Amino acid sequence: MNNNKKTYKTKQALIGHTIRRVKERLGIKLTETKILEFNKQIQNGGGEVEFVKKVSDRRSLWKTQLDGVEIILAYDKERHTVATILLIMTPEQKKERKILKRQCIRKVKRAKKRTNREDENIFKKKIEYCKQKIRKIKTRRKESKLLREEIKTKGITNNE
Repeated sequence: MNNNKKTYKTKQALIGHTIRRVKERLGIKLTETKILEFNKQIQNGGGEVEFVKKVSDRRSLWKTQLDGVEIILAYDKERHTVATILLIMTPEQKKERKILKRQCIRKVKRAKKRTNREDENIFKKKIEYCKQKIRKIKTRRKESKLLREEIKTKGITNNE
């Protein structure tokens, strides 16, 4: 068998990737039928999806909502399917995420330096701590979204 042959992602691989990323980033179980609905909406140029920008000859970004959360869909024109999803974050959320990521990387690097078995438990605890911090950020993001929606529905403005 020729090992030099290039491997290309298939449509099914991209759909599987998208499903995993939605579960990882939003904790939502996305089905293949919902992805196919998004594909049809993008191909028909409307529906619940809104064009954002063209990234390359093959990829374009589309904005939509999934269970009340605004997301960006990266659409692959060559394979006629959604390639992945991206979250829409405010500058404050980006900064907070960057700081948290830096802290987690430092803690993991420090923990990896230790090699004996007792330190392996510390390493696992530090990774779990970082995961908990990320979960807290996600819940705060959802709470702030709910608060914004509540403000919109009540019609509260800055002048009041």
